[in-house]
Amino acid sequence: MINMKSYNGVPLLYTDFKVLKVIESLVGEPIYFTQFYQDNGIDEVDIFNAYFAENGQIINLMLILPVFEIPKEITELKALKTLFIKGNGKTTLPKSLESLVSLKDLSLEDFNLEMIPESIGYLEHLEILRFGNFDNLNFPKTMKNLKSLRIFGLYESVLKNIPEFVLEIEHLNEIDMWSSQLKKTSEATKIFDLLQKKGIKVKKPKWI
Repeated sequence: MINMKSYNGVPLLYTDFKVLKVIESLVGEPIYFTQFYQDNGIDEVDIFNAYFAENGQIINLMLILPVFEIPKEITELKALKTLFIKGNGKTTLPKSLESLVSLKDLSLEDFNLEMIPESIGYLEHLEILRFGNFDNLNFPKTMKNLKSLRIFGLYESVLKNIPEFVLEIEHLNEIDMWSSQLKKTSEATKIFDLLQKKGIKVKKPKWI
């Protein structure tokens, strides 16, 4: 017998119910059920602290979390396809992100990260990855394993360089560095040239 429990009238698997209860305790309010992102996509960000579920499992999760550490329980959402989290500028990530085996779209804003966790490189179904409002991020070598990645975003950030792993991803077709700042070095220029030769669409940052 499948263990189900109702969250504000929506039947969920107990594991998914438990995750929402943990998040609710952190934000101090219920997490709302919405089909907005299912219908409009992640690019139409309008509602936060909300989720969408199918067959008792959470598919989309959009959060503003005023905490220092994302709860590790989020990694138990095995059906999760879209995750958007806005932190408080000091928020850190759990290390076991590879447990999100269905994740296709991951967007993170306002986190306190100098190094992206290696586990992101093991999200084999990830197609869209965006980072917003970061300074001088370092990227692990595992990110070259993101074979399904199509869109990579680094927006409103201060960049050390364009990460070289983007040259190794076969299906990558867009890099978005909207409103980011990047020092114009010979290395950065070289990577830009190589990306253009590969036919990858690049939204350029502001050179500094």
